[in-house]
Amino acid sequence: MDTVARILTAVRRLDEATSLRGILDALADGAAAEHLRVAVLLVDRGELRVYRHHGFQPADVPVHIAITSSVAISQAIVKCQRMAIGPVRTSDPSTPAFLRIGPGRSGLILPLVVDQSAVALVFVDGAADTPKWGDVVDVLVRHGSARLESVTSQRTVEVLTASS
Repeated sequence: MDTVARILTAVRRLDEATSLRGILDALADGAAAEHLRVAVLLVDRGELRVYRHHGFQPADVPVHIAITSSVAISQAIVKCQRMAIGPVRTSDPSTPAFLRIGPGRSGLILPLVVDQSAVALVFVDGAADTPKWGDVVDVLVRHGSARLESVTSQRTVEVLTASS
């Protein structure tokens, strides 16, 4: 399947999702169709909880990750912006293993934003020498954010209407 067909398939799945879980699953699957290594992480107070991941050894993606374990993670959450990270070689145990990117690779941390707050992060990595390698996932994350906001608003209206 070519890139455009994969993007359309992923966008359609996001559009058809009617729950927060459905949106996150569609986003994880769409990102995994583009990249070998993907992690979807939920922002939960001062830490991240792993929602789903593809291409990593289970031990490389801990269940709970401190937001302060990486400047790039912290900045993606605080600024609600895409953060690029280059090859990382560190033995610092506080750096999550999935952020240890090898030579010739680079990574992206993309926030899912609802009401101007990062509610989840999507991490992908790819070949550093491939131009615009993360743009497809960036589009999916932006659309996923819009869908999360829409579904959240819809649920709020349903609750308010039901209690009237």
